[in-house]
Amino acid sequence: MSLSAEKYRQKLITEILIASTEEEVKKFCDTAMKNAAQNKGDGPAIAWFINKLEEDLEGFNPRTKNVQQWSNIQTARSYIGIIKQRLSTLLH
Repeated sequence: MSLSAEKYRQKLITEILIASTEEEVKKFCDTAMKNAAQNKGDGPAIAWFINKLEEDLEGFNPRTKNVQQWSNIQTARSYIGIIKQRLSTLLH
């Protein structure tokens, strides 16, 4: 990953916000996780990335986002939770 984890996470959040469908949101999340794993991301680094992403998504206020953005945020939060559970199962 040529971008730092912080910048990459911010890029992912931007992609989540501009996605036009739930499937796009999931695709962006899947791509981010695959890229993290392919770029020598170890378990703790990927867990940190996911936890920070969750914190960022939880920090959004629905009053400051349009309906599509808020729906995308909720989809991403739910999907990241699923990814987190899968990773937890694989790592234990």
